[in-house]
Amino acid sequence: MGLLAAGARAPRAGLGATRRRPTRSFGQPAWIKSVLRQGSAESETALGRAGPLPLEREVLVQTASASGEDHAVCLVTQCSLDRLPQLRAQLVAWEGEVSAAVYVDAPARSAAAAEARAAVWACCEAASASRAGRALTEAGGPPWTVTLLHRLEDAEVRCPEYDRLYPVNALRNAALAAARAELVLLLDVDFVPSAGLYPALAGSPGLLREALGGGSGPLRGPARALVVPAFEVHGGRGRARALARSGDAVRAACRAGEAEGFHVSHFPRGHSATDFERWLRGPALGADVCGPAGRLSSRSHGVDGYRAAYEEYFEPYVVAARRLVPAYDERFRGYGLNKISHLYEMSARGFEFYVAEHPDAFVVAEEHPKSSSWSSVYGTGVSFQPRARIAVHYSRFKAELQQQLSRESSAKGPTPGAGLLEQAEESALGRANGVKGRAACIDAASTEASGSDSDGTCASAAA
Repeated sequence: MGLLAAGARAPRAGLGATRRRPTRSFGQPAWIKSVLRQGSAESETALGRAGPLPLEREVLVQTASASGEDHAVCLVTQCSLDRLPQLRAQLVAWEGEVSAAVYVDAPARSAAAAEARAAVWACCEAASASRAGRALTEAGGPPWTVTLLHRLEDAEVRCPEYDRLYPVNALRNAALAAARAELVLLLDVDFVPSAGLYPALAGSPGLLREALGGGSGPLRGPARALVVPAFEVHGGRGRARALARSGDAVRAACRAGEAEGFHVSHFPRGHSATDFERWLRGPALGADVCGPAGRLSSRSHGVDGYRAAYEEYFEPYVVAARRLVPAYDERFRGYGLNKISHLYEMSARGFEFYVAEHPDAFVVAEEHPKSSSWSSVYGTGVSFQPRARIAVHYSRFKAELQQQLSRESSAKGPTPGAGLLEQAEESALGRANGVKGRAACIDAASTEASGSDSDGTCASAAA
């Protein structure tokens, strides 16, 4: 019996164990048809702003040591004010550079924003004292940058029920833009990095940079993303930090049924390609090769790793070369497909995925109830429109990405016709009519992803 099988457990109420299928609504196909017939300006009133959000940004924290570019790997994360305790845990746990973006759901010059600044600063001060035993502004302090994004101004709102949701991908873009290290770890704030993760990544930074396609030397490989295995622990608060101390601890918890691969019980497509059973067994001896059926090796690539086959809805946490990472699509806000769409683009742009096969390199989060972001889309009594909106966004995103990739490679051959967007919209409409959908009234992509709840939002962020 495998380690995860041995740790099988019965789902528990109140923590996403039971997934309610949306009730069919015969108004959804007509609503989608009406939206697809509208021009771009009219469409935004139903779907929300499609382009980058014009949110006011403010760099609140940038320590002197964060301004350099000699850091091995930068942890890139985002959160709302209610998740500052989780941000503090990440700051304390991570030895390297951190770039975080924090959402302030208030105008920049409001009293609420002033209170938020004080809370974020206090969080960073406390983390600095815990980690380095010194004030945040002292010389030799931790290399941290914290950027605040403020509430969208009223004049910029097109669809209030969507444009006011937690701007998760705008936050991710802000944090990514402020990173300085050549390699970035893209991580949600609920996860605590293991004590062995940074040392494993920073042991041979030059080799790892070349292996991930971010270098310029003769050993530079194709674009690769290094998957960091993500685990979820059940039980009381503080358990994630305890398990993050060693790989032995997380293996013991999995054997005891106290932890498992992240969301493998109710959304296996999100992380099952990581192959947790293989990782938990420990590193395997393999040839020092790297190819379609090969491996990464610490001797040649800076870290051991095995190949993971990408499949749609795979949403791992990855290390990648900063200059190769595409921007997140900011049309995705609140809950649903915001990270999945990013990994989809990385795969479409040729990224290969390898799982870090180091016994002490992983991240772990504590199990928590569904957020209000999830409830606003899939909760009891919610209309079809939030799900239909996500379905249209995802279909359009994929079609527009195809068109963009075709334009980028147009010199190599003819560009496909402009019918991709229309085909994608028809596909979304067909699935909304119940054609082979998991739920009868919503795009299959949106329903498949309804089990994921790792956006880093707080309980009130998407209200």
